[in-house]
Amino acid sequence: MLPIAMAMIALVTLVGWLISADDILQELAYLGKGYNISGSIQIPPRTIHEGSSVGSVQWHPDGATFISGSGDNMVRIWDAATGNCLQTLTGHTGYVKSVAYSPDGQHLVSASWDNAIKIWEAATGNCLQTLTAHTDNVVSVAYSPDGQHLVSASWDSSI
Repeated sequence: MLPIAMAMIALVTLVGWLISADDILQELAYLGKGYNISGSIQIPPRTIHEGSSVGSVQWHPDGATFISGSGDNMVRIWDAATGNCLQTLTGHTGYVKSVAYSPDGQHLVSASWDNAIKIWEAATGNCLQTLTAHTDNVVSVAYSPDGQHLVSASWDSSI
């Protein structure tokens, strides 16, 4: 653990964050024992075998769930506390290489090697819109901080 602590202290110094030694020790305890130091959600350490290669994951803003995009063309919503798959979103025909939640957590977006970006309603899993402007594999997608815009990257050399 000592190299990790030294790296965290170096990062804190380099970036200029205001953080105490107690905060670093609590974070190390979190990393080593798998509990949430804020006390909001108990997340034990585990490996979830998703069933296919995983291209991307992202936490929901409230931390209760996370999403994954996979080589089986699926987007999955997972319960962070139990590790159970809550919902499987279907519709892509290629590897889902990137996923992201909207800042408010109401929507999620997925980017796939089928050249498409899909916008989903997080609560229901319904596909609200499919964007097809790219002409090759879409490899990354993200929401703007205000949730009003998307940015994507593709093997067609476009953003």
